[in-house]
Amino acid sequence: MKRGLTDIIDVKRGTTQISKIMRGITLIWEKAGGGSYLLDTYPAAVAWSLRKLSGGYTGAAIRVRRSSDDTEQDIGFDGNGLDTAALLSFVGAGNGLVTTIYDQAGTGLNFTQTNPVRQGRIVNSGAVNTLNGKPVILRSVGPDGKYISTYAPNDGAVVKGVFYVGANGGNPSVLLGSKASADFYYAAESGNSSTGTKDNGAFSQERKNGQAWSYASRDDLYTDTLSQFLLSNNTDFGFSDNSLALGYNFLNSHLYAMFSFQELIIFENTTDHLDKETKINSYYAIY
Repeated sequence: MKRGLTDIIDVKRGTTQISKIMRGITLIWEKAGGGSYLLDTYPAAVAWSLRKLSGGYTGAAIRVRRSSDDTEQDIGFDGNGLDTAALLSFVGAGNGLVTTIYDQAGTGLNFTQTNPVRQGRIVNSGAVNTLNGKPVILRSVGPDGKYISTYAPNDGAVVKGVFYVGANGGNPSVLLGSKASADFYYAAESGNSSTGTKDNGAFSQERKNGQAWSYASRDDLYTDTLSQFLLSNNTDFGFSDNSLALGYNFLNSHLYAMFSFQELIIFENTTDHLDKETKINSYYAIY
């Protein structure tokens, strides 16, 4: 599309990025890159996922260790999703354990786990683990499966938009924590009536599966996250240890390990929250 003789390369309405312009059902303009990937429309601070999130990202999704001989290999994408054919070809009939979940925002702030006992499993006896038909990293067999990143959640914008796709897998779990502190963010445990579901953070616009969400206890959180979910909120982390982990207190063995993992994206803003949520669900079809 042109304005006179000038090609139009970017369109915004206020601060909102426009990816397409339609006339009825006819596409008359589309942002370069097509906006087909979420981060092409909404750049993120950090983004970890088992699907491709950015057209400009040329790295792998995860690094996997196979149980047969402990050899490791990066696994990339097949179109929009994880390259499961390459994954199974590498792992074979054994198990595939994830050592690294790569940051697709281009900052290199990857989630890592070097302890084999704590590494999550993406292949079990030659079959890819799935949740609602999409690959998923299940926490380690032990109760202390966790990952740590070099992302500093207290830096940058005070309030950030956070989106997570996964499930608790029937385990006591903490969604996000820090490296060596009591910081925690959404603690879920069956039968636990404690109202201490999070610590050292302020939250607003808490949503689950496209709806406003509230809960009173860790047991409520457990029930609400037993099946696949998309959780989103606006977060002021305020962690006492400025680091980010999947699971509680990364350096210590603890009951509250990570949730099952499919995707975590953190934005340096809270704009377009509902549209981001809708676009994420359009891939996972949770609700």
